Amino acid sequence: MCRIQSVYTLVFLYIQSGTCQEWAWIGGDNSVGTLSSSSGPGARSGSSVWTDEDGNTWLFGGKGFSDISDGKPKLLNDLWYFNMQDRKWNLVHSGTVSKAASDSKAPSPRQQAAACGFTKITMVVFGGLDNDDNGIGDTWVYYMQKKKWLPLSDIYNYTSKSYNSSLEMPLGRGDMASWCMLDSMYVFGGMDNSNKIFNDLWKFSLRDLRWSEVISPDKPSSPNTKPDSYPQGRNGPTTWKGKGNTLFMFGGNILGTNIRSRHLNMGYTSDMWRYLVHNNTWEFLSGYRSSCHPAVYGRKHEYSLDNHPGCRRRGSAWTDTAGRLWLYGGDGTDTAYPSVFHSSKLLSDLWIYSPRGKVWVWYGGSDEGDTGPKYYWKNHPRGDALPGGRYEPMFWTGAENTFYLFGGLGHDGHNHDGYLNDLWMVDLNYLVQSKGVPAGALILYLLMAIALVLTMAGIFLYARDRRGPSIWSRLDNSVKYSQLRTTGD
Repeated sequence: MCRIQSVYTLVFLYIQSGTCQEWAWIGGDNSVGTLSSSSGPGARSGSSVWTDEDGNTWLFGGKGFSDISDGKPKLLNDLWYFNMQDRKWNLVHSGTVSKAASDSKAPSPRQQAAACGFTKITMVVFGGLDNDDNGIGDTWVYYMQKKKWLPLSDIYNYTSKSYNSSLEMPLGRGDMASWCMLDSMYVFGGMDNSNKIFNDLWKFSLRDLRWSEVISPDKPSSPNTKPDSYPQGRNGPTTWKGKGNTLFMFGGNILGTNIRSRHLNMGYTSDMWRYLVHNNTWEFLSGYRSSCHPAVYGRKHEYSLDNHPGCRRRGSAWTDTAGRLWLYGGDGTDTAYPSVFHSSKLLSDLWIYSPRGKVWVWYGGSDEGDTGPKYYWKNHPRGDALPGGRYEPMFWTGAENTFYLFGGLGHDGHNHDGYLNDLWMVDLNYLVQSKGVPAGALILYLLMAIALVLTMAGIFLYARDRRGPSIWSRLDNSVKYSQLRTTGD
């Protein structure tokens, strides 16, 4: 638990607006390879996630384990939703990779697709990667009332629209950046195969179910491609939706020859970008754009322009109500300097990014890669609990600045690596709600603390002079402590 230890700590907490985080393991197992059941999805990574306006989170597909026990992970296409009120999973559609599969009309099994939707009406899934990491190019819509999946081409036919295969739409891709807005979904970049990475930006309207290209650097009408005005193509970036229809993107892999299965950090970056929807422009904010750099952690809870996370792909991302961006883990680099011979590590560091100040602060977790998890007991938050290093997990924001993390590839509680289905929550509402104190009040607190220390010192000295030797002088001086060095021997 986070406790105030002293007057100094009290003042420090006012300055820092909170200095600890408490993770709670609230569901799933602490072992890899768990199968799906009535209580929730099986172990997996790379699923598509969308949170509706009611706070329920929808999860589609990924790679991992269904309810079929054959010991091998596979691509999935089941659909679940997580009820935020009772924190329970509900199976919506079993897909085709399941014992209960009865409806073959569903998107093909895939991972790293983009997802969005209209609350209580539809959920949309686009693209993804197949078994050979090739990009998929179809768009599917799930109608919640009918409990049916339909491909976009069928929807045009059913509504008497003239569907044309040459309609404007992105090429097949997966592992792209994606953002879900109130009435639209944006996707940037992604990969088609091991040697092709995209750098175009697309918008899908949830109202009229149509794609439109927003920016293509290859078109003459597009903005210039100076390094500070447009991001490089990439796959596996981390994304946030900020305030005022502002979209953020961090890191990812920019090297086409660096295929996902190799887990080499030489193509990873640590650059932060901001896309402004209202004027259709990108802005480079901070970080390293063209090469992998190790992390500079600094001291916990202290903002510094020198701080920055190491390069990585597929970390977890949340936005709090104060507009700050949170980043946890991913597949990347800690403090070790990368090279072509270095494999990436599973990270478990927790960071905050301030878009206004363009500065990072290391807030919690470990500054060493490949750190194992610390589970303890379910539903008991602890300051030393930790999900451990992992990448390609699923994540979402709950009510009152509570953040959720589910599954991914990582370490379990028995020193095994693989696909996970553990569900974690961290509550950071106390940090967001704490606004600090005015400068005048802070000075007053400091003066009060100093006065208190001086007063106690005066009383101590007065008592020692009046009452003789202090308690310290009455200790047995013959006692020796092995950890203390002696001089003059």
